[in-house]
Amino acid sequence: EYIRGAGTRAAASVYQMVRELNSLTGNAYPELPDAFSRVSGHIDTVLKPAVYSTDGPLVLPLQAISLANIQEVGGKMANLGEVSSGAGLPSGFAVTVTAYRLFLKENGLAEEIEKRIRATDMDDMSQLFTLSAGLQQAVQQAPLPAALEDAIWGQIEILVDKYMSEDIRLALRSSAVGEDALGASFAGQYRTELNVLPDEVCDIWKEIVASKYTVAALSYRYQRGIPDDAAPMSVGVLRMVRALAGGVAYSEDPVAEGKDSGSRNVVLNSVPGLPEAVVDGGVMPDTFTFSHSHPARLVSRHIACKASRLDTDTSLATGIRKTMLTPEEGSAPSITDEQAREVSRITLALEEYYAKPQDVEWALETTRDGKGTHVIILQSRPLQLEKSENGAEAQPEIREEDVSVPPEEILLQGGIAVSSGPVHIVHRDLDMLSFPKGGILVVERAYPRWATLLPRAAGMISENGGTAGHLASVCREYHVPALFSLAEAEKTLANAREVTLDA
Repeated sequence: EYIRGAGTRAAASVYQMVRELNSLTGNAYPELPDAFSRVSGHIDTVLKPAVYSTDGPLVLPLQAISLANIQEVGGKMANLGEVSSGAGLPSGFAVTVTAYRLFLKENGLAEEIEKRIRATDMDDMSQLFTLSAGLQQAVQQAPLPAALEDAIWGQIEILVDKYMSEDIRLALRSSAVGEDALGASFAGQYRTELNVLPDEVCDIWKEIVASKYTVAALSYRYQRGIPDDAAPMSVGVLRMVRALAGGVAYSEDPVAEGKDSGSRNVVLNSVPGLPEAVVDGGVMPDTFTFSHSHPARLVSRHIACKASRLDTDTSLATGIRKTMLTPEEGSAPSITDEQAREVSRITLALEEYYAKPQDVEWALETTRDGKGTHVIILQSRPLQLEKSENGAEAQPEIREEDVSVPPEEILLQGGIAVSSGPVHIVHRDLDMLSFPKGGILVVERAYPRWATLLPRAAGMISENGGTAGHLASVCREYHVPALFSLAEAEKTLANAREVTLDA
């Protein structure tokens, strides 16, 4: 969009120069308009958006999906389909990229979206909010093509028939092309909707497509250099898991100071109920650390005091129910050590399958016979690990006795990593407009939408959330120093001006 916008502005300027030069000289250069048309025509040919086919499948059932379908269903659903034969997964299907492009084509949205993005200064927060509101409204007001609606309903009827004895609810999750990639996870930037009635799927699908144009998602793609048409949206429609507990497991600690084959561990984050409380940064989770050995050895366990839990509620038309926990309930472990060990085993198996560290979202569900529990995999994606300045994984601090050169040849050693800047507390979207470049972002809850400010921030502090949250993932991608679960940060820093953050 940047290059196309620059090309459009250049063409307009040169056209004006040609016209006015001939006006000043009595048309002394009649060949210039033809030359302009020829050159601008070549530029338009190079810069015009790609034309995509809309002849592919509009929907694909999960059991028919593998990594070969990644350009049709995005990374999230492709990864789920790839491991479907070897892991517990919810039933469901993907509404494909072809369906998304058909929707845009039939409503004339592709050209309109590109035109509006071209005309926007993406570094201007107020212009970004205006662009976001207009694009989301345009998507949500556009009707679904009849063929797409029929295809979605065909898959829903298959799910309803399969779970005839249940009041089936569905989870709709974004799975855009490029999402869940290493270095550009899009963590929390697109919408997920839980506990959806079958009758609401078509409307919710449009809302998830519209979430591609939230302020956070637009800003994220701009900062990562990803053009709009290079990130088409697929949506996963999955049976809603009625989770007893859930969370996120890392096959390697993403913030460990030293990484070697003898110290690598699997780190589990777990909460009672649905795992959204972990990824949205609203609850401090229990953490379990297991060795990479077979069988896995429990290295450490920390049981947090959890204030609330999220659950599926069939009495609701859509969404989920939040329940406050008593101190006794909140301080109880969300899963047993053996259940945590099983999650750890599956996480390591996924790392071995993909031959790279994995970030796994999981849930624990009661089996259909009611006699036990099993682990359901909701997502597996490459894990973003902390990097050093030269791009390699972070290494342990070099000690003098470990270095083979004489001590006098070491020029500098040690130091403390810090960030300094003015404190800016953010409670609502309006506060984002006044966030200063180089500021220290302070928030109560680590919501994914605050990621919009990270490219401008020198550091961030949140009173809640943890390592496994979506915002924490984006902090690691942007290499922004951050402290999470720092109690009373807002109150303490309310009257502060310039502060130094050591993270």
